[in-house]
Amino acid sequence: MNKMTKIVFAGMMVMTIATGCGTSDQAATTDEHAGHSDHGTQGGPVKGQHPAGAQAEAYKSLKVGESVKLTAIGDIQEVTAGAKSYPQFLIQKNTKIKQAYVAAVENVDVLKNMPCYCGCGDHAGHKSNAECFVKDVRANGEVVWDDHGTRCDTCMNIALESAELKKEGKTVKEIRDIIDAKYKEGYAKPTPTPMPS
Repeated sequence: MNKMTKIVFAGMMVMTIATGCGTSDQAATTDEHAGHSDHGTQGGPVKGQHPAGAQAEAYKSLKVGESVKLTAIGDIQEVTAGAKSYPQFLIQKNTKIKQAYVAAVENVDVLKNMPCYCGCGDHAGHKSNAECFVKDVRANGEVVWDDHGTRCDTCMNIALESAELKKEGKTVKEIRDIIDAKYKEGYAKPTPTPMPS
């Protein structure tokens, strides 16, 4: 391999590593998005549609105990009987991940008002940080979980910080302002989450 080829190859490797979904200079020292940095390369949504296409609606027909893997992005959605019944994909996960899912399901109304700054708005069609953990809470109490948050430190941090700020007595608008200020630089484009009033 000649010197120029080595330089080009090294540059390509650096670019490949640096373009992982949601990575930032601030987060590069953590396990940021380990395991799903590749889904940013799957192509973005078409005219606002989830990149998984028709599969994006598959969760609607799932019954308790069933799951579906969204092949275009690799995320798994699983249905449980309620908020206290956790999905199978959490069983072998570490404490921080489990805490983030508990915080998310207990504060889903807050997280629906918080953008996620990992890039999931573009590559997973998410509308808020809530969707990184909970796709839907059905009228009968069943929960459709999403495993996106298990592989994303940014997703988890936003959920945990939002829950803690709520516990401190902050309003949803105050929490949103804090999250936006913290993540607006050095992170990916936020999800298209409307500002709470």
